[in-house]
Amino acid sequence: MESPTASDLVVPATPAKPPEPGHSQAPLAATKGPEVADPRVYLAAERTFLAWVRTVLALIGFGFLIVRFELFSREAAFAGGHSASNRWSIASWLGFSMVCFGVMLCLVSALRYRAYVRELESGIANPPVRHGIMLILAVAIVLAGLAMAFHLLLMFP
Repeated sequence: MESPTASDLVVPATPAKPPEPGHSQAPLAATKGPEVADPRVYLAAERTFLAWVRTVLALIGFGFLIVRFELFSREAAFAGGHSASNRWSIASWLGFSMVCFGVMLCLVSALRYRAYVRELESGIANPPVRHGIMLILAVAIVLAGLAMAFHLLLMFP
């Protein structure tokens, strides 16, 4: 059995007009037409959304673990006769910010998934990718990693 081609994945729309002389046609431009017929496109979008949810769960769990370990180390210091401070340390703030970041990432991924599926349902066969939010998330993760590395450097002189 032959595998489907790209033209089999979308319900045929009106024929595209040929490019003008001297102009090239954009290879993966968003095209408006009938709803995307192939369920694999929707399933791929759902798998991507679920991958984001797994990432969110890891971020929230790791942030919670950081805060709990900080509380444990305070209790251990107090039990050892050292005075324990009640103010939050940098590790507590990092853990708390990771949990908050995970919640925000979950909201962003749900909104992106919903918008993508709506574009597919409206007939846009190849919705444009918006890179802005992804770059912001990547920068936030890099900054959190640098803050953790800096904290570890301060802990072990």
